[in-house]
Amino acid sequence: MKNLRSNFEKADVTFMSILSRRAIGSEQHLLDRELRAGGPEVFSDLIWALLNTPEFLFIK
Repeated sequence: MKNLRSNFEKADVTFMSILSRRAIGSEQHLLDRELRAGGPEVFSDLIWALLNTPEFLFIK
């Protein structure tokens, strides 16, 4: 993550690491808005949100 330049690349890696897929259209729209408005805590919030999805609970 430290070597990635853009927040969008970091978000993509986060999605791939947790859900093994890329963000879909509606998720990308929400990510775009949050990444532009938020600070460093955006990624901890994103990780927390993804870990608490029913999709993650099904995968594990």
